[in-house]
Amino acid sequence: MTEDIYRKLQEHFHQYPIGYPATKSGVEIALLKKMFEKEEAEIALAMTPKPESPEEIALRLGYDPKELAQKLYAMSRRGLIMRRKEGDKVRFHLEPYVHGMDEYMLRQVFIGKRDKEFINLDNQYQNEAFGAEFFRSKTSYFRIIPVEENIPTESVILPHQKISEYIEKAEGIAVLDCICRTRAKMLGKGCSHTVQNCFAFSPVAEFSIENGWPGRMISKEEALEILAQTEEEGLVHMLQNAATGPWVMCNCCSCSCGVLRVVKNYKRHGCVSRSYYFAKMDEELCVGCESCIDRCQFGALSMKEGIAQVNEDYCMGCGLCVSTCSTGAISLIRKPEELLVSPPPDLETLYAQIGKEKGRTEAIVE
Repeated sequence: MTEDIYRKLQEHFHQYPIGYPATKSGVEIALLKKMFEKEEAEIALAMTPKPESPEEIALRLGYDPKELAQKLYAMSRRGLIMRRKEGDKVRFHLEPYVHGMDEYMLRQVFIGKRDKEFINLDNQYQNEAFGAEFFRSKTSYFRIIPVEENIPTESVILPHQKISEYIEKAEGIAVLDCICRTRAKMLGKGCSHTVQNCFAFSPVAEFSIENGWPGRMISKEEALEILAQTEEEGLVHMLQNAATGPWVMCNCCSCSCGVLRVVKNYKRHGCVSRSYYFAKMDEELCVGCESCIDRCQFGALSMKEGIAQVNEDYCMGCGLCVSTCSTGAISLIRKPEELLVSPPPDLETLYAQIGKEKGRTEAIVE
């Protein structure tokens, strides 16, 4: 039965670290049907997160490799699977729902290749099951990176706390339209923040641009210029929680970003890994202008008797409040060593750690 294929595919995706849980309503099956044709679902069932050639996948399916290569390419163009070039070879693999299929399918919506029903199904699924799945592990998938120029100069700055290090080491960088703000605008909500300022690094950068999704490849110099603009707008730098090799970096706002809204509105500040810093207020220098209050995306700042106060339980160490303080009353200070949590060394370890915490043994191989 056709329904059985999609249930098997749901179970297939759910065995990996960032899974794809079932719901009582069955919305997860409706989403899969929206994304995958029946034959495409059968092909995906034969795939894993390990990059493989069409020939390797064809052996398991009994397909002609050339015919399968065409089908895999078509699936990757629609964002169902990941396509990556390794020399003169092209390999394909499964991606999690987030970051992966969800974002890729939404980009298809934004260029008119899918109707908006996908957004409604996606919102329903996020609320019913996937939101809890995404935030269920102790290890966070995302990590906050501070505004680099606001890190105290006397502090020992590790490479994974510097945005410039990620940009410098990137093989390729694309600037893309922000998924969250674009979706919010399509639903008649959202904010006035700039839309095209989220980054993808290789191989997602090339994959996104080759697929015709809104964005462009940029130089490292332009990436730094865009970062400066996002800091002026008060956007939080958030990337995958790996010390090396992240594929994406968002410049987010709690107006539209689902992750930041959960953190701020539901006081789930432990769901995202913080930077190594806290904001600290010098009350003698504070003039009560409240500019820092407006900048904080996490509800960590408040006023008491005309003086701004920092709640360290809510402070994520992004440093945006420091940028806007005209009197220098706010600064970043490094946390005590016992409060520092180092990120996993790479994406593969990040996924393995999340999977272990959820009792799943299947590994994600990047």
